[in-house]
Amino acid sequence: LPETHGLEIDQVVPGSIDEDVVRHAFISSLIWRRPQAFSAATRQRLKKLTSGQKGDSNGLLEAAVSVTARPDHPCNADWLDGWLRPRAMADRDAFWSKFLFGKMREENSVQRLIEWAWAERQENRFPDEVVRLASLTLAWFLTTSDRFVRDRATKALVALLKDRIPVLVWLLEHFAGIAEPYVQERLYAVAYGCAMHARQTAELRQLAQSVYNRIFQKGSPPPSALLRDHARGVVEVAARHGVQLEYAPGRIMPPFRSKWPKAPPSLSRLRAHFKEEAQYEKDWALSRIFESVTADD
Repeated sequence: LPETHGLEIDQVVPGSIDEDVVRHAFISSLIWRRPQAFSAATRQRLKKLTSGQKGDSNGLLEAAVSVTARPDHPCNADWLDGWLRPRAMADRDAFWSKFLFGKMREENSVQRLIEWAWAERQENRFPDEVVRLASLTLAWFLTTSDRFVRDRATKALVALLKDRIPVLVWLLEHFAGIAEPYVQERLYAVAYGCAMHARQTAELRQLAQSVYNRIFQKGSPPPSALLRDHARGVVEVAARHGVQLEYAPGRIMPPFRSKWPKAPPSLSRLRAHFKEEAQYEKDWALSRIFESVTADD
């Protein structure tokens, strides 16, 4: 229907998109239809499907990751990034990070993208735009608490980007404003790995200068020991190779002047908040976290 007549199925059979089998068929078709078969009606239905966090989000995310590295596809990594980026971390975790959890246990689009990127280290024939799109989605994989997905995505990014430093610099800039500690920490781990593999002095200088300017130049790097260590490693690798950088060596070494985070509430204060059974029933999730950090963990 979309390719031959320019119509979506519920335009022919009104209301059918509310039926599971038809909605599933629509989502599956996104992978296989020609990019030219995405009409205003298609985009309208996609907007409706992405406005919530439940229902068919898993199927839609699976489809999006399947076509993520296709520059001509309307649902590629840029579209996925536009879906994920505006949301607060907790809202995004509720559907995206949950979708990613356990994905290395069986074959699926997430596992395939990671494996493809990891194997790419032996080849260098894909255009930068394909690598950029794949890297963009792999970077979003770093949000999950599933370390098997996160670790493999980190290594896959190093394999994919070690000879594509300009793409890596773009990726670091693109995610600079995203308040995701997991993502920021791992992206600078990727930068460190790529710095150690870098062959061209000009590209290593571009990467190291970019990292120094963003993390250390103002004298107050983010309060993450791992991120600081990865970022310092990038600069030190460049300096060790004789790369000329505009930097103050003392600024990449501790002690730093970052602000301490706010002190967490005391245990007695937490206990007072959850002392009544009624409060437990009202805020079950918060109470579960309270028990997790005070007892059964």
